[in-house]
Amino acid sequence: MENQSTQPTEPMQPIDPAVQHVAETAKTESLAHKINRTMAFVLIVSAITFVLISILSIWEVFGPDAGTVVWRSLGSLGAIALGALIISIASKLIDDRQNG
Repeated sequence: MENQSTQPTEPMQPIDPAVQHVAETAKTESLAHKINRTMAFVLIVSAITFVLISILSIWEVFGPDAGTVVWRSLGSLGAIALGALIISIASKLIDDRQNG
């Protein structure tokens, strides 16, 4: 069945440019947001890897050098975290500069 409404339809009102800009901004993610999400993913994967290495060292999978392996993996996790922090801050600064 077709909708045979007898009510007249109103013509569409023009959209205010400020409202349109906000709507377009809400649709697209900023570059900084995408980079921060990617860095969060990298940090989570790195932390999970460190936990797995720690568990394997508790089970003495790495032999007598297990402590050395854990400290090296912890150092690598720290380096990855520092890199992610620097990249996230830089992307936020670049995004702020582009937006005004």
